[in-house]
This record gives sequence, C-alpha cells and structure tokens, in this order.
Amino acid sequence: MRRARLAILYVIVLLGLSGCFDAGPSDPICGLILYEESFDGSGPGWPQSVDDESKTSIQDGRYRIEVLDVSSYIYVRNEEQGPYADLCYSARVWDQSDGKAQSAGLMFRCTDAGEFYVFSIHPDSHTVSFAIFSGDRARPIRATSSDAVRGVGEENHVRVIAEGNRFRFFVNDELVLEEFDDRLSTGGIGVSGASWETLPTVLTFDDLVVRRLK
Repeated sequence: MRRARLAILYVIVLLGLSGCFDAGPSDPICGLILYEESFDGSGPGWPQSVDDESKTSIQDGRYRIEVLDVSSYIYVRNEEQGPYADLCYSARVWDQSDGKAQSAGLMFRCTDAGEFYVFSIHPDSHTVSFAIFSGDRARPIRATSSDAVRGVGEENHVRVIAEGNRFRFFVNDELVLEEFDDRLSTGGIGVSGASWETLPTVLTFDDLVVRRLK
C-alpha cells in the first residue's frame, strides 16, 4: 500500500487542466477474461489493514477504502496480479462519503519501483483525471469535466483500455478521456482513494475485471 500527501492546491490545479458494463462476447475491443474478483470471499491479494491514515477491508461483497487523514491519497496494489501490458480493466465504484472533494481510481501498470498510472473519477465535481505516480508524487497528465460521472452515493462503472502508449477511459459506457504516454509499458493493478476536505471518506469497489485486448 502506498500513500501520498496531497495539498488542496494540487487538486485545484489538476481540475483546472484541460466503462461501461463488463465486456461481453460481442465487445469489439476487449476479449478473454484474465482476472476477475467479486469480493464474495477473501479477495486474495487485496490487503485488509488499518493505520492512522486509512483502513482497507472487504465488507458486504465490496472492497472498501476508508481515508482517515485529510489531504491523503491511498494507493492499494494487488501484489498477486500481473504484470499486464495491454488490457481492459474495469470495476464498479461508489463514493459513499458525506462530504466533498473525494476521488476513486483504478491503478494500472504498477511497477516494482513504485510507479503506476491512475485514472480517477471525482463524483462530487463530475470530473475525471489521469496521472502517473512517480518519484513519490502524483504527476497530472490530464483532467476534464464529464457529465458521464454520476454523483456521490451512485454507482459508476469505470473502464481503462491500455494499448501500447494509447489510453482510453470510459465511465458508464461513455468515452470520457483519451491520452498518450509512453513512460510505463507493463505492470500490476490496484485501486485508489483520496480525500481533501471531509472525513471520513468511504470508497468501495466491486466486480473488478481484467480482460485481454482482442
């Protein structure tokens, strides 16, 4: 599990920059299932722990991140999965917090050096963001607003399609962002959660699926 302190100023700068259901047999992009987790059991590889900054657990068939320290970003990697290069990675995501300025994300191409990409949704502000974590800090690549992002308490289905240096990001069956970056080529997967204003922040994840590209 990796943690990083984020200043509120970072959020303001990031947001100033400028999916869908699981792929089935007819999906023209995503193919064979390589990994799936519904959290109905023990959730192998997904840590369950508590400290001063966060608590992670499996409750009611979902993976749960509670952010306990303001201005914190919690990164959770599954050490048993991957490496994956080109992939479709999707999950159902909920922000179950009472406050504002939270985010939930999918991490991918996580390296042993602690670098990774992360695609995040921000239900309170209806925005999305794409960043790379490198050198112990998140470095923004692009962010934008999107009406596809549903609000706090509602389910969002998020999907990442990584193909070489091209990345496409979907929320609730809508393409919301496309970007190119060639810094990371392969690695593991994970999930993330953040809080900047209100505690506690509660983010939950279910039905994680990794598929091979056709």
